[in-house]
Amino acid sequence: MLRKFAGVMFDKLVSNSKKYKGSLWEQKKNESSEFYDWLNQKFMQYEDKLKK
Repeated sequence: MLRKFAGVMFDKLVSNSKKYKGSLWEQKKNESSEFYDWLNQKFMQYEDKLKK
């Protein structure tokens, strides 16, 4: 069941990423780039912890 959920979620992410260019989300990210850069850094730190 967890695999199915992860697969559906991945499909949604891929689908939404195709709509990113020129979207409201892209505009907001560009307006608040400092916050999103910070968020990305935190995500990368978390990802690094998972690899250990």
